[in-house]
Amino acid sequence: EQEEMGRRRESWQKELEQQALEMQSQQEIINRQVQDLEEQALELEQHTQSLEEQRAELEKQKLHVDQDLEQRHSAKEAELELMQQALEDVQQQIREEEDQLMNSQRSLSELKSQQERIKSDSATVKEALQQKM
Repeated sequence: EQEEMGRRRESWQKELEQQALEMQSQQEIINRQVQDLEEQALELEQHTQSLEEQRAELEKQKLHVDQDLEQRHSAKEAELELMQQALEDVQQQIREEEDQLMNSQRSLSELKSQQERIKSDSATVKEALQQKM
């Protein structure tokens, strides 16, 4: 019985040693996996930080573009207002010149009418003078 117990004890001890070696091997595998995962987590953290920096830079660029577009829009609106004012000024000048032209034509017509009356009066005076002579 003691011999049998010794063999059993020896067998259990070998089994326990084998299990301990397997567990040690599994622990090493797990340790490597943990180390790999920690390295991946660090790489992902660095990549995330890089992406956040890129996002911040892009937001800054977008803000500058938005401001530039707003300035250009404001400048175009101001330019359009100036052009509209210039158009209104030109239209006003045209109306004034048309009024002056109409007044000039009226004055010319009156002068021609006076000229005709003067010619007629002059002819009448000449006839009267010729008849008196």
